[in-house]
Amino acid sequence: MQPPRSETLKAITELEKEIASLETANSAASRTVELRKKQFALLLHVNTIEEGQKSLIEEMRAAPHEHKNGVEYAGGCSEAMVVD
Repeated sequence: MQPPRSETLKAITELEKEIASLETANSAASRTVELRKKQFALLLHVNTIEEGQKSLIEEMRAAPHEHKNGVEYAGGCSEAMVVD
């Protein structure tokens, strides 16, 4: 024997409300995931920039030593080269 139609309609209405609630929660979760993806991409970008800056600073610190070594290697002469 089947339950009365009113009970079936009530159960359907409750399930539709639950579905709507779950769809809302799903949308919110999807937005959160997209936000986290963007934040993660930004974090990677910032880290890459910071690593590049550190490398550049290290190169700039090493550059005076390389230049000094290059002059000494050339004979340490401070006179200009004469070109004919």
